[in-house]
Amino acid sequence: MKKYQKLLAGVLAASMMAAMAGCGSGGASTPASSGSPAASTGGASTSAAANTTAPAAGDPVYGGNLTCYYSSDIDAYFDPAIGDTVIFNQFLEGLWSYDTSSGFPAVSDNIPTKALKGQLAKEWTVDEAAATLTVTLRDDVHFQKLDDQYDYYGGRQLVANDVKWTYDRLCGLGSGYDTPMETESNWAGLLKMLVSVDAPDDQTVVFHLTSGDEVTVENFMTQFIKVGGPEWDTLTDDQKTDYHYACGTGPFLLKEFESGQRVVLEKNPDYYGTDERYPENKLPYLDTITFQYIADSTNIVTQFTSGKLDWFGYRANVINDSEAAQIAASGVSYYTLDIPSAQPEYLALKNNAAPFNDIRVRQAMQLAINLDEVHSAYLGLDGDVQLSGLWNPVSTEWSTVDTWDQDLKDSYSYNPEKAKELLKEAGYEDGFTFTVVLSGSDNDFDLWELCREYWSAIGVKMEIETVDNFMEAKTIGTNASDPRDCGSSGCGAVNSITAAINQTVDGGWASSLWNGDEEYAALVNGMNTATTLAEQTDMAQKADKTYAEQHWSINLTGMKMLHEYCSSRVAGVPEDSRLYSGKSSNVFAYLWVTDGQ
Repeated sequence: MKKYQKLLAGVLAASMMAAMAGCGSGGASTPASSGSPAASTGGASTSAAANTTAPAAGDPVYGGNLTCYYSSDIDAYFDPAIGDTVIFNQFLEGLWSYDTSSGFPAVSDNIPTKALKGQLAKEWTVDEAAATLTVTLRDDVHFQKLDDQYDYYGGRQLVANDVKWTYDRLCGLGSGYDTPMETESNWAGLLKMLVSVDAPDDQTVVFHLTSGDEVTVENFMTQFIKVGGPEWDTLTDDQKTDYHYACGTGPFLLKEFESGQRVVLEKNPDYYGTDERYPENKLPYLDTITFQYIADSTNIVTQFTSGKLDWFGYRANVINDSEAAQIAASGVSYYTLDIPSAQPEYLALKNNAAPFNDIRVRQAMQLAINLDEVHSAYLGLDGDVQLSGLWNPVSTEWSTVDTWDQDLKDSYSYNPEKAKELLKEAGYEDGFTFTVVLSGSDNDFDLWELCREYWSAIGVKMEIETVDNFMEAKTIGTNASDPRDCGSSGCGAVNSITAAINQTVDGGWASSLWNGDEEYAALVNGMNTATTLAEQTDMAQKADKTYAEQHWSINLTGMKMLHEYCSSRVAGVPEDSRLYSGKSSNVFAYLWVTDGQ
């Protein structure tokens, strides 16, 4: 039986009891304090609570293979211009990575030298005007040596001109490129502060930026550009989509590649890195890493408990509660890395037209959702619901959730009778019908069915349309003239720092999300033009509070806990790090397996 079916009787009964009593049920949800962990998981996951810490592994061990689950969207695209993905980060590197020791991803309100650590960059300085960033490269970095037939770099040393070529190419600033390169990532827009790049000698790169301030420098450095070399331009189009030519400076080489199925990485014997914990140890420890796509979650459980799969998770839970219970009861030795997620499921509203241009309607929609019930009975989580504002209350001080007054907290509580009163005041006593568009690839349809029942209990009818993929849903969600609303991440509501900073707030689709609110638009625009981190933080906190008060999107859940499952044979996970992180350093280079298999 589906989860929402088991909860349906309770939803309707609660609605009827509230109607008879003449008052709403439920209480205010408890918000998370900034920097605090999200609630620990309950249900099946609780039985595995003792396995949440990696075991003491003893001395590092060289050799062996690590087998990891990966999602099916592994594309045959090996250009250095690729964005951050866990697989490609093993052979392509940038100048910097997040410094996980300072609390990944501690970037929002820290100057770059505190939030980042060097990868290809050995050291860097910013002039007094904060308009010139000078980077000194490591002198021990070489491109990977490929099989003779494919070895177009020849294992040569990485030099400053490679960095210049990389940035010039993305932004159209030289090195044979007079227009920005078109990629899935809008690098030219993200690097709009970059004026020019100089390479005065082999180990020095000088970046000239448009405006001199600490925010500009931070925004520039936190775009993790992968560095390649001009030899890439000598390859044919067919060669550029052939994994044999995939080459960078990282700890692993791409050995086998089956698009959407399987990727095997092999140790780079010439990697420059050493383990800071054991300075005499050269990285990486593993001989190979296999990333395997597994379509059926039942097979994930089977392979994990049989020892054929060492790690799975990939940002979100890929198994259900009963499957988690099977793992906990199997007797297999494992641990979990529990990661609080500040991206709840939500409904992104089109607030530029009726009925959602009326704040009373938006408030009613939120009051109709029983977040406590979703949190405990549906998601199986212990503890109180932890709400997320615009910003992540765990990883940034931009969040204002821990300062919300009682009225604002109450507006996120379950109160269907208050919701009906607000609808009546807004002229919708008989309710209304709206349409939500969901992609088939990234939505919890059972949860949406449950929320359909919550809204039905106050007279609001939701019709669900499905589309094939996330991008199609996003196109609909960002079209201000399309009356259909959109669900889940990426379809309109803003729940991440990067998304909000880079939004268009002067018109177009973005204005439909907050109904052209000029004060809010000024705050978001101000974050783009702020010259100090203190000023940027102040505007971000005001934007966070405004977004929560206006209910421009409807939270269907509070913060969730994501789990990375690791076999106990996996050792060496760096402290204060996540096993998976697209933008972190090469964490996999630091891992070893205890049995050497």
